[in-house]
Amino acid sequence: LLVTRGDALPKYREVLVDEYQDTNLLQERVLRRLASGVYFAVGDAKQSIYRFRGAEPRHLAALGATPRAANLSLTRNFRSTREILDGINRMFIAPLAPYESLRSEKVAGRPGIEILPSASKEAEPERIVRRVRALLAEGRTPGQIAVLLRSPRTHGLAFERAFREAGIRFGSSGGGGYYDRPEVRDLVALLRAVRNPLDDQALVRVLRG
Repeated sequence: LLVTRGDALPKYREVLVDEYQDTNLLQERVLRRLASGVYFAVGDAKQSIYRFRGAEPRHLAALGATPRAANLSLTRNFRSTREILDGINRMFIAPLAPYESLRSEKVAGRPGIEILPSASKEAEPERIVRRVRALLAEGRTPGQIAVLLRSPRTHGLAFERAFREAGIRFGSSGGGGYYDRPEVRDLVALLRAVRNPLDDQALVRVLRG
């Protein structure tokens, strides 16, 4: 109805749309109907994350290619330091080509990114533990160090185990927590099976563990 009866929609002299790369076809058509003057869109096609619900990053490119469009690239970063952005630019310039490098006026005066290669995913926690040990030896405290994981629920246990074995104090947030550890779940299953011998799920876990 909003598209077929566009004449019934209110008109606005200025329309601002953020995250334009995540608009789907219907949203894009409605937004166009709403604008009677300035149509201002902000977006980055490389950051499109809603393709599963019909988002079309090409809408952003098509808008920028219209005859009356004025395009402005926002490459100045106000949050990160130049050292961090230099590392990011080197990593992304090839896989995200064409890529516009980010810049910053903030200078930290020390390396912003350190790459710690590991032989495998299983070896990564031990590699991180060695680096944390080095930082502690330099005078850092555990509270000054953070390990960010893409998925704490699936990868956090390996890092927790590595830190415990190394005797390094740590706290975890965002993962499954203490009661999701395999050894704790096995113990809980054993207690359930003792309490109720007919609890087949608990008995299976005990036998499997």
